[in-house]
Amino acid sequence: GKPGPEGEPNERLLFGKTRFIFLKTDHPLPSADGAADSLGISFPDINAKMKEFETAGIKIVTPVHMDAKRHLKVGFIVDPWGTKIEVLQDPAALGFQYAHMLAPDPEAVINWYVEKFGGERVKVFGSDAVKFGDVWILVGKGNSTPSAGHSIDHLGWRAATDLEAKAAELKAKGVKFSSDPHAVRDIKVSFLEGPADLKIELLTR
Repeated sequence: GKPGPEGEPNERLLFGKTRFIFLKTDHPLPSADGAADSLGISFPDINAKMKEFETAGIKIVTPVHMDAKRHLKVGFIVDPWGTKIEVLQDPAALGFQYAHMLAPDPEAVINWYVEKFGGERVKVFGSDAVKFGDVWILVGKGNSTPSAGHSIDHLGWRAATDLEAKAAELKAKGVKFSSDPHAVRDIKVSFLEGPADLKIELLTR
Protein backbone atom coordinates (compact mmCIF):
# COMPACT_ATOMS: atom_id res chain seq x y z
CA GLY A 1 0.00 0.00 0.00
CA LYS A 2 0.97 3.64 -0.51
CA PRO A 3 -0.14 6.85 1.22
CA GLY A 4 -3.21 8.54 -0.23
CA PRO A 5 -2.97 11.39 -2.75
CA GLU A 6 -1.58 14.72 -1.59
CA GLY A 7 -4.35 16.96 -0.31
CA GLU A 8 -6.53 14.10 0.93
CA PRO A 9 -6.83 13.29 4.65
CA ASN A 10 -3.92 11.10 5.73
CA GLU A 11 -6.04 8.15 6.85
CA ARG A 12 -6.04 6.91 3.24
CA LEU A 13 -3.99 4.03 1.88
CA LEU A 14 -3.89 3.16 -1.80
CA PHE A 15 -3.65 -0.30 -3.36
CA GLY A 16 -3.66 0.63 -7.04
CA LYS A 17 -6.96 2.44 -7.63
CA THR A 18 -8.50 1.01 -4.47
CA ARG A 19 -8.65 3.27 -1.40
CA PHE A 20 -8.55 1.92 2.14
CA ILE A 21 -10.08 4.57 4.42
CA PHE A 22 -9.60 4.26 8.18
CA LEU A 23 -12.20 5.59 10.61
CA LYS A 24 -11.73 6.12 14.33
CA THR A 25 -13.56 3.77 16.69
CA ASP A 26 -12.51 2.62 20.12
CA HIS A 27 -13.93 -0.89 19.93
CA PRO A 28 -14.12 -2.34 16.41
CA LEU A 29 -15.67 -5.77 16.10
CA PRO A 30 -13.59 -8.44 14.32
CA SER A 31 -14.29 -8.76 10.62
CA ALA A 32 -14.65 -12.56 10.74
CA ASP A 33 -18.28 -13.64 10.39
CA GLY A 34 -19.36 -10.12 9.46
CA ALA A 35 -21.00 -9.52 6.10
CA ALA A 36 -17.53 -8.42 4.91
CA ASP A 37 -15.59 -11.34 6.37
CA SER A 38 -12.03 -10.89 5.11
CA LEU A 39 -9.60 -9.42 2.59
CA GLY A 40 -7.08 -11.14 0.32
CA ILE A 41 -3.62 -9.78 -0.47
CA SER A 42 -1.10 -11.53 -2.70
CA PHE A 43 2.70 -11.38 -2.26
CA PRO A 44 5.52 -12.71 -4.46
CA ASP A 45 7.10 -14.62 -1.53
CA ILE A 46 4.54 -15.69 1.06
CA ASN A 47 7.06 -17.48 3.27
CA ALA A 48 9.16 -14.34 3.65
CA LYS A 49 6.08 -12.18 4.25
CA MET A 50 4.62 -14.47 6.90
CA LYS A 51 8.00 -14.61 8.62
CA GLU A 52 8.00 -10.81 8.62
CA PHE A 53 4.53 -10.80 10.17
CA GLU A 54 5.58 -13.34 12.80
CA THR A 55 8.63 -11.26 13.74
CA ALA A 56 6.40 -8.19 14.06
CA GLY A 57 4.11 -10.04 16.48
CA ILE A 58 1.11 -10.16 14.14
CA LYS A 59 -1.32 -12.95 14.95
CA ILE A 60 -1.07 -15.85 12.50
CA VAL A 61 -4.25 -17.91 12.63
CA THR A 62 -3.40 -20.32 9.79
CA PRO A 63 0.24 -21.01 8.82
CA VAL A 64 1.37 -21.18 5.21
CA HIS A 65 0.07 -24.26 3.44
CA MET A 66 -0.77 -25.37 -0.08
CA ASP A 67 -4.40 -24.84 -1.03
CA ALA A 68 -5.09 -27.92 -3.13
CA LYS A 69 -8.11 -26.42 -4.88
CA ARG A 70 -6.36 -23.23 -5.99
CA HIS A 71 -2.83 -24.66 -6.25
CA LEU A 72 -1.53 -21.68 -4.27
CA LYS A 73 0.32 -21.15 -1.03
CA VAL A 74 -1.97 -19.40 1.44
CA GLY A 75 -2.19 -18.46 5.12
CA PHE A 76 -4.36 -16.28 7.36
CA ILE A 77 -3.49 -13.48 9.75
CA VAL A 78 -5.54 -11.09 11.89
CA ASP A 79 -4.36 -7.49 12.05
CA PRO A 80 -4.22 -5.61 15.41
CA TRP A 81 -7.77 -4.26 14.83
CA GLY A 82 -9.39 -7.61 14.12
CA THR A 83 -9.34 -7.70 10.32
CA LYS A 84 -9.05 -11.22 8.90
CA ILE A 85 -6.64 -11.25 5.96
CA GLU A 86 -5.77 -14.11 3.66
CA VAL A 87 -2.15 -13.89 2.59
CA LEU A 88 -1.55 -15.73 -0.66
CA GLN A 89 1.15 -16.23 -3.26
CA ASP A 90 -0.51 -15.63 -6.61
CA PRO A 91 1.99 -14.20 -9.14
CA ALA A 92 -0.85 -13.47 -11.57
CA ALA A 93 -2.47 -10.90 -9.27
CA LEU A 94 -0.10 -9.33 -6.73
CA GLY A 95 -1.30 -6.78 -4.19
CA PHE A 96 -4.84 -6.31 -2.90
CA GLN A 97 -6.87 -8.96 -4.65
CA TYR A 98 -10.33 -9.45 -3.16
CA ALA A 99 -12.95 -8.79 -0.50
CA HIS A 100 -14.72 -11.90 0.76
CA MET A 101 -18.41 -11.66 1.69
CA LEU A 102 -20.60 -14.09 3.60
CA ALA A 103 -24.25 -14.64 2.72
CA PRO A 104 -26.90 -17.37 3.07
CA ASP A 105 -27.43 -17.25 -0.71
CA PRO A 106 -24.15 -16.42 -2.52
CA GLU A 107 -25.75 -16.79 -5.96
CA ALA A 108 -28.32 -14.07 -5.19
CA VAL A 109 -25.57 -11.75 -3.90
CA ILE A 110 -23.43 -12.21 -7.02
CA ASN A 111 -26.44 -11.50 -9.23
CA TRP A 112 -27.20 -8.38 -7.14
CA TYR A 113 -23.73 -6.91 -7.71
CA VAL A 114 -23.82 -7.60 -11.44
CA GLU A 115 -27.29 -6.07 -11.82
CA LYS A 116 -26.84 -3.04 -9.55
CA PHE A 117 -23.16 -2.17 -10.07
CA GLY A 118 -22.34 -3.67 -13.45
CA GLY A 119 -19.59 -6.01 -12.30
CA GLU A 120 -18.33 -8.80 -14.52
CA ARG A 121 -19.24 -12.32 -13.43
CA VAL A 122 -16.11 -14.48 -13.52
CA LYS A 123 -14.74 -17.77 -12.28
CA VAL A 124 -12.03 -17.38 -9.64
CA PHE A 125 -10.30 -20.58 -8.55
CA GLY A 126 -13.33 -22.52 -9.75
CA SER A 127 -15.89 -20.42 -7.84
CA ASP A 128 -18.21 -17.67 -9.07
CA ALA A 129 -17.14 -14.11 -8.27
CA VAL A 130 -17.70 -10.54 -9.45
CA LYS A 131 -14.83 -8.54 -10.91
CA PHE A 132 -14.53 -4.75 -10.66
CA GLY A 133 -11.34 -3.63 -12.40
CA ASP A 134 -8.49 -5.48 -10.66
CA VAL A 135 -10.53 -6.37 -7.56
CA TRP A 136 -12.82 -9.34 -7.03
CA ILE A 137 -15.82 -9.77 -4.77
CA LEU A 138 -15.96 -13.36 -3.53
CA VAL A 139 -19.07 -14.62 -1.76
CA GLY A 140 -19.04 -17.64 0.54
CA LYS A 141 -22.08 -19.39 1.98
CA GLY A 142 -22.74 -18.66 5.64
CA ASN A 143 -24.66 -16.59 8.13
CA SER A 144 -23.20 -13.23 9.05
CA THR A 145 -23.84 -10.13 11.12
CA PRO A 146 -24.24 -6.61 9.64
CA SER A 147 -20.89 -5.17 8.57
CA ALA A 148 -21.34 -1.78 10.29
CA GLY A 149 -19.14 -1.55 13.36
CA HIS A 150 -16.78 -4.34 12.29
CA SER A 151 -13.15 -3.72 11.33
CA ILE A 152 -14.34 -3.93 7.70
CA ASP A 153 -17.23 -1.53 8.21
CA HIS A 154 -18.34 -1.10 4.60
CA LEU A 155 -17.33 -1.27 0.95
CA GLY A 156 -17.47 1.67 -1.45
CA TRP A 157 -18.03 2.20 -5.16
CA ARG A 158 -17.38 5.30 -7.20
CA ALA A 159 -20.33 6.15 -9.43
CA ALA A 160 -19.40 6.77 -13.06
CA THR A 161 -22.39 9.08 -13.50
CA ASP A 162 -24.06 11.82 -11.49
CA LEU A 163 -24.60 10.48 -7.96
CA GLU A 164 -28.19 11.69 -7.66
CA ALA A 165 -29.04 10.03 -10.98
CA LYS A 166 -27.38 6.76 -9.93
CA ALA A 167 -29.15 6.83 -6.56
CA ALA A 168 -32.50 7.37 -8.30
CA GLU A 169 -31.74 4.47 -10.67
CA LEU A 170 -30.93 2.14 -7.76
CA LYS A 171 -33.96 3.23 -5.76
CA ALA A 172 -36.12 2.41 -8.76
CA LYS A 173 -34.66 -1.10 -8.58
CA GLY A 174 -35.68 -1.43 -4.93
CA VAL A 175 -32.36 -0.54 -3.27
CA LYS A 176 -32.76 1.13 0.13
CA PHE A 177 -30.57 4.12 1.01
CA SER A 178 -29.71 4.90 4.63
CA SER A 179 -28.16 8.22 3.59
CA ASP A 180 -29.04 10.17 0.43
CA PRO A 181 -26.31 11.93 -1.61
CA HIS A 182 -24.71 14.81 0.27
CA ALA A 183 -21.49 16.82 0.07
CA VAL A 184 -18.43 15.92 2.16
CA ARG A 185 -15.49 18.22 1.39
CA ASP A 186 -15.06 18.05 -2.39
CA ILE A 187 -17.00 14.82 -2.97
CA LYS A 188 -20.59 13.62 -2.76
CA VAL A 189 -21.38 10.49 -0.77
CA SER A 190 -24.35 8.30 0.05
CA PHE A 191 -24.88 5.02 1.87
CA LEU A 192 -27.12 2.13 0.89
CA GLU A 193 -28.10 -1.27 2.21
CA GLY A 194 -26.35 -4.03 0.31
CA PRO A 195 -27.18 -7.74 0.32
CA ALA A 196 -26.70 -9.78 3.50
CA ASP A 197 -26.55 -6.60 5.63
CA LEU A 198 -23.47 -5.20 3.94
CA LYS A 199 -23.11 -1.43 4.32
CA ILE A 200 -22.14 0.19 0.99
CA GLU A 201 -20.90 3.69 0.23
CA LEU A 202 -21.60 5.18 -3.19
CA LEU A 203 -19.74 8.37 -4.12
CA THR A 204 -18.63 10.69 -6.88
CA ARG A 205 -15.57 12.91 -7.08
